[in-house]
Amino acid sequence: SDNWEGHWEHIDALCHHGGCEGHQMNESESKYLKIEKSRNKTSMDVYSGMLSIIPLAAIVILTLIVYWLLNSYTLTVTDKRIYGCIAFGKRVDLPIDSISAVGTGSLRGIKISTSSGCINFIAIKNCNEIHKEIGYLIVERQKTNTSAPATITIAPTQAVSNADELKKFKELLDAGIITQEEFDAKKKQLLGL
Repeated sequence: SDNWEGHWEHIDALCHHGGCEGHQMNESESKYLKIEKSRNKTSMDVYSGMLSIIPLAAIVILTLIVYWLLNSYTLTVTDKRIYGCIAFGKRVDLPIDSISAVGTGSLRGIKISTSSGCINFIAIKNCNEIHKEIGYLIVERQKTNTSAPATITIAPTQAVSNADELKKFKELLDAGIITQEEFDAKKKQLLGL
């Protein structure tokens, strides 16, 4: 708007002091320039008014988006699982057994860690109560898992048949590694005689 002011002052000077380069402006040319000056000045005022509305509209839209995002987070805790929604309506369902740790975060948030990563729930109204409850469930799960002794089952290897054993000892006898008496004793043992 300041640049236009200097320009209009120059036109005013031309209108009142006889025009430019020897051209004498008549009254109708002078009126036309004054009308044009007022139109351009009005359109510049409207344009600058619109420019001040755009940032305000952007702030309002961003505020609405943030409000919507923060209110879309939900979290439900049961004794078997934790489920809810995070950003953009993404649904999450975690069995208690898969949770390795829980913590609190910024913006009244809960951070739940699993073996595959960390999930953040933000803007949870009662985040301290939920944090305490999830912590309790994790501790209880650990107690029940460690109170029963772990049973290790070893699958038995397939027994070598007596015929295979006898065949192996015959090969040792033929190779001269064992004597005939040792072979006969092992044969009686394997055949149960």
